Amino acid sequence: MHCNKALVGAGALVLTAACGDRATLSGNTVVAVTPVTPAPPLPPADPCAGLMPKMPAAQTASVPAWDMDPAYCGIPFGDGSGNIYLQRGYELSNSLGIWFGRDKLFMPLSSGLIAISQQMSAGGSVWVYSPRGARTAEVPILWWMAAAGVQANGGAVLVDANCTWNKNTVQVNRIDLNGQVTGPVDFAP
Repeated sequence: MHCNKALVGAGALVLTAACGDRATLSGNTVVAVTPVTPAPPLPPADPCAGLMPKMPAAQTASVPAWDMDPAYCGIPFGDGSGNIYLQRGYELSNSLGIWFGRDKLFMPLSSGLIAISQQMSAGGSVWVYSPRGARTAEVPILWWMAAAGVQANGGAVLVDANCTWNKNTVQVNRIDLNGQVTGPVDFAP
């Protein structure tokens, strides 16, 4: 305990002194010291206070699946609106059911996803799907050399090239984070 004041009395005289001060008294004197316990120190400020968002309670979701290999669980993922999907070897599904069997997930969007058709030929498509499984846009893959990339700010850029002896053409399409297609833009040498 620490003393923060002392009461000193001599008859009708009462003195108050801070700890460490001296009072000189004579005669019959009664001294009463009142110790005061200091308040506990405040905890240090949390440097991360207010940075973490409030998260909703966890929820359980069930997504149907089918595959030739019943031991394969698949790859779950979600879009920016909280919809949950499951990509398996032969299909993609969500809580509404199994969607399709040959397209493969490329990337989730704000709401829905982009999938690429799986085929053994140069042709095919890149599809934009709504969360309910409806195709909302298509970008055809026209030639043998095609590439797709995810943009840092969301969405995808699709590059399709025909580099044959008689034709050198590059076509670029963009799908933004909301599934809107811009393009094609053609580049020729």
